[in-house]
Amino acid sequence: MPVSVSDEDLISESGNELRWFCEPCFTVVMQPQSDNDIMQTLQKLTLQLSEIQEKLEAKVDCAKVDTLEKIVQGLDARVNDGYKGVIQSVEKSTSHVATVVEMSKLDVSAVQGCVEEVMQVQRVQSLEEKREAEERKKRKKNVIVYGLPEPTAAISDDRRKEDLDRAEELLHKIACDDVSVKHIARLGPPPTRPDDKPRPVKLDLMSMESRNKVLKNAKNLRVAPETLWKTVFIQQDFTPKEREVRKVLVQQLKTRRTAGETNLILVNGNIVQKRTYEY
Repeated sequence: MPVSVSDEDLISESGNELRWFCEPCFTVVMQPQSDNDIMQTLQKLTLQLSEIQEKLEAKVDCAKVDTLEKIVQGLDARVNDGYKGVIQSVEKSTSHVATVVEMSKLDVSAVQGCVEEVMQVQRVQSLEEKREAEERKKRKKNVIVYGLPEPTAAISDDRRKEDLDRAEELLHKIACDDVSVKHIARLGPPPTRPDDKPRPVKLDLMSMESRNKVLKNAKNLRVAPETLWKTVFIQQDFTPKEREVRKVLVQQLKTRRTAGETNLILVNGNIVQKRTYEY
């Protein structure tokens, strides 16, 4: 509503302070209530607060609160028990580990000794395998002839020439005329008695192909008409280790033949059944 305010009122420094209220607020502010009105207002506020508190208490279930407290207590107890169990497990594991460590310390020397022994065995095996490979390489072009009569010449060069002539004749008998002998030698000391067996003859050929051909055609000596060649046979130049293995295989071969097995032969270090073909 319009209010009349003079210029002097706006700039005056004395008198009542200037205030501005709407009409309803003016009535309340400028016309204070009585003590009864204030008490009634306070009572209304107190009543409203009581009602609000009752509503809040009505919404809270005391039984549920107790249940929640029990659940929390139970969880707390389980956590404590679990913690104690973990501590006990850790202590037990630590004790076990300590025991194992102590036992390991006692066995260190024994384990070290075993490891060194194994390494030594491996080194020895490696050296043996290396020597065996070298031996096989040296012998890969050789053949050994058994049953070839001893030479009768008095001079060593003449005896060597006699053996060489006999070897060439042997190669001719088994259809290996194209095979050349690089070196020839008798193995072992000369015989001292007339009934001693002739020493084996080692033929060092020019190639492995020549060796293989001689070994393949050696069976032709069985059908030679001359008696001399029937007692001669040719073998590969085996290493000492290979001879030991072959000796065992030959004995097994004889045993199996005695037991009635037929057509058995030695091939590449194995006893196998000889193949037969039908027309």
